[in-house]
Amino acid sequence: MAGAAAAVGAGCGALAARSCTPCQAGGLWWGQLLAAIQELLAEPAWAWPAHVRDPSGIGPDVIDLFAAETANLCGELVSLFGPWLPPVWLAVMRQRVLVGMVEPFLAHPERYGWTAKPSNWNAVCHQGLVGAALALGLESDSLQRLLELSRQHLQLFLDGFSAAGSCLEGITYWEYGFGWFVLLNEQLELWSGGQQSLLAGQEEQISRIARFGSSMLLRGGLLVNFADSRLDMPPRASLLMLLGRRLQLPESTSGGLSLYRQLLARGLDLHAQRCDLFYLTRMLLESPSAEALATASEPDGADWIDREAGLVVVRRFDRQGRCWELAVKGGHNDEPHNHNDCGSFLLQVDGQRLAIELGAPEYTADTFGPKRYTLLATRSSGHSVPLVNGQEQAAGRESSAELLEINAGTAAVEIQLDLTHAYPAAAGHRRLLRKIQLDCNAACLTVEDELWADEPCGLESVLITASDDAEVLGLEALPGSQLAGKECLRFRDNRGEELTAWRWRWQVVMPPPSCDANEPQCVGFMIRPPGY
Repeated sequence: MAGAAAAVGAGCGALAARSCTPCQAGGLWWGQLLAAIQELLAEPAWAWPAHVRDPSGIGPDVIDLFAAETANLCGELVSLFGPWLPPVWLAVMRQRVLVGMVEPFLAHPERYGWTAKPSNWNAVCHQGLVGAALALGLESDSLQRLLELSRQHLQLFLDGFSAAGSCLEGITYWEYGFGWFVLLNEQLELWSGGQQSLLAGQEEQISRIARFGSSMLLRGGLLVNFADSRLDMPPRASLLMLLGRRLQLPESTSGGLSLYRQLLARGLDLHAQRCDLFYLTRMLLESPSAEALATASEPDGADWIDREAGLVVVRRFDRQGRCWELAVKGGHNDEPHNHNDCGSFLLQVDGQRLAIELGAPEYTADTFGPKRYTLLATRSSGHSVPLVNGQEQAAGRESSAELLEINAGTAAVEIQLDLTHAYPAAAGHRRLLRKIQLDCNAACLTVEDELWADEPCGLESVLITASDDAEVLGLEALPGSQLAGKECLRFRDNRGEELTAWRWRWQVVMPPPSCDANEPQCVGFMIRPPGY
């Protein structure tokens, strides 16, 4: 699936690049653009073959993410180049989108399962249909019907975020789902001259959701990449600038400026995932001035503490002025794009990755099937969570963590989680607590796991890192604990690239010969990087 997705992305990227190429003598760019559009219109269907029930893999009336994005692309092409495109092509676009997609949707919206789900599909598919309908001139009555349905369905999408605004699908899908919702609203407001808006009466809720994006930015262009999120794939800078401007959110504008500066420093990769026309046009239109870019700084947002979602992100500075960024994950193991990761955490110091999340695995049939939790990136053995009597965490809503305590001081942060229910009964434990303490005055992070059991029960504290050098990481066992082992992990990330990580395991120095049900077994470690 990853290879095929890359091929589709390459085609969209090539079309986008030709669309944004400066005019040159001889008109070579225009001929290349026309050839790319002709190739797009010649495709028998735009839906992803895996989403089509017909054995042929061709479903012209199937509306999935890919079909919806292609419909919107047609609308974008007409908006940009309509007067210069062959009239027969315009007719083909209107036929395929308005007659082949919008009409069946209006006739039987209940047939499209994504309309009744709070996932990113809801927002992306509606954006594709409505955005294309606005650009391609859908007849008035049909357009109003489409807008009414979209408002109804999109409310379910918005209700899928926590009350504080967290996206359980992770930051990558916050950008994809919520980002497309915001872009659809911009299209609707521009089309209607501000008379219609998806934000009307909901600015407070939508502002909370918007703040989630900038709160997940880390220094060095990295992200809080829980769930199926890419570490190195930040939200679109243009999206954050739009949110800052439309909702008067200075933190979004600051995040957008930071991302634009990073983009300017590394250059634009036209072969990157989702580097399409929709991206490039907004990237250019929202580009800040040189004066604004000069004010850009590294992310330094307020704490994000969401007990409902079980998510904590804090930033603190030590005495040397270095920024410690800590993210802790509670929640449960039946979340969208779920990983069995209750109690996991990541830690960066001035952009140096000390405790990591593997993030999104390579997307294959196994990733979204019954073998999902055999994959390293999604099972608990690929996360910095305890191992109890050799048992990993179980999947399911009942497998959960509770945030018991959060003390967020100016120089110290203490987080305590109850992980008892995250592990199956076969683990033989009675209670499991995890305490994570960040002390910027001492420049260290300590992690301690406490286990209560009625019978002798093994406990290992686990840490996932990108480095195999204990001195570079500053790893130390807590008193009574010892390093039990270190393993090299190899896995394929979302781009299909093979990467290496390391799993460190600590256990008690001398397991007790018997078990006192009232006394916990304590295992833990400290991260104190050298020079801090």
